[in-house]
Amino acid sequence: MTNQTPNTPSATGRCDGKREDFLLETYRQTSTHLGRHITGLWQCVGVVGAALIVFAQDKDKPLNDYSCTLVVMLCGWLAATTLDASNWFNRNLAIITNVERLFLNSDDLKLVHPFFGSHRPPGKYAQHFEIQFWLSGAVGALVLCYHFIERVVPGFSLPLANFQLARALPYLLAPVVLFALVRLHRHYVKKDEEFQQKSPGIVL
Repeated sequence: MTNQTPNTPSATGRCDGKREDFLLETYRQTSTHLGRHITGLWQCVGVVGAALIVFAQDKDKPLNDYSCTLVVMLCGWLAATTLDASNWFNRNLAIITNVERLFLNSDDLKLVHPFFGSHRPPGKYAQHFEIQFWLSGAVGALVLCYHFIERVVPGFSLPLANFQLARALPYLLAPVVLFALVRLHRHYVKKDEEFQQKSPGIVL
């Protein structure tokens, strides 16, 4: 029988020593990560707060086109940071999965948890990030609808000479934001795929 120190990997590549310590530390770290999702809450509050300021403007004054454009930009920023956070989350979860496979075996898929059995599909969002992503889209769409009703529709009956470029700013920016988000999403999906190809981990 081969002598091994507790932390020395076996011939199969597994680290069989100190199993109890590893499981306890994994539990503690997993519990700690639950609170880290709250740190991004201020981003959502900021975007919703900016939208509320737009809706709370004095009705006797014309709606500020630049304020609506800024809200659209903030919604795009929230969505972009959500995509970045999701990529960070997926990458670290993949690393955790690979480490867990060094200590756990196929029986532990039932005895401990089933999540280390396979990696998340590339680009898949955790529900926390999906909620933030849809919130940014909903707020942006609502502000655009409000701006369209309050600023664009009344201009349909006016002569073309009364056209103001500022009224079109939110609708000029929105496609740019969407295009940038699609490009960013594809970029992060590619990064997830590359990571899983380079570091697939031990096959159970």
